[in-house]
Amino acid sequence: MNLKKKTINIWREINPILGPIAMFITQDIAMKIFFKERKIINNIPIPKNNSVILAPTHRSRWDGLILTMAMGRRVTKKDCRFMVTKNEMKGIQGWFLKRLGCFSINQISPSLSVLRYAVDLIVKKDS
Repeated sequence: MNLKKKTINIWREINPILGPIAMFITQDIAMKIFFKERKIINNIPIPKNNSVILAPTHRSRWDGLILTMAMGRRVTKKDCRFMVTKNEMKGIQGWFLKRLGCFSINQISPSLSVLRYAVDLIVKKDS
């Protein structure tokens, strides 16, 4: 029985073609269609040379797009990275999410490697 631990490639970059396309589709089209007004209230300035962890309450499926609007590349010049459930990383959706910088966590049995990956992203100051 092979008990090799699966490693997560932290240096996997966000796809330079899919990133801007996804930003355009989500921020410029979808958000404008579904929300008449988008306003960030109490926007706290974040130093551009530091990383930050955002922990949304997940009141809706829009959290990721709202966070990207408030703190994403257009605001901070940094791409957002998201920890998503293992189920969300399946199929075509998973293919896109991986290329957009998302990484999965098994909610039933979380591993330390996922937390290590998140810490490494912070240390790398890329997110």
